[in-house]
Amino acid sequence: MGWERKRGKLHELNQLLRGSASTTFISVGGYPPEVVPSVRFVITLDADTRLPRGAARR
Repeated sequence: MGWERKRGKLHELNQLLRGSASTTFISVGGYPPEVVPSVRFVITLDADTRLPRGAARR
């Protein structure tokens, strides 16, 4: 996948979570995307990635 479909969207998601309003995420039902203030980490897995049970919590 190219920058826009994978890396670009992940970059924008991180910007959104950090409070940026200049992303391409669109409003749903007239409401802007909500930022969850308690997010500390974003874990991204591909379809072929295996994450052992409990590894993310550690």
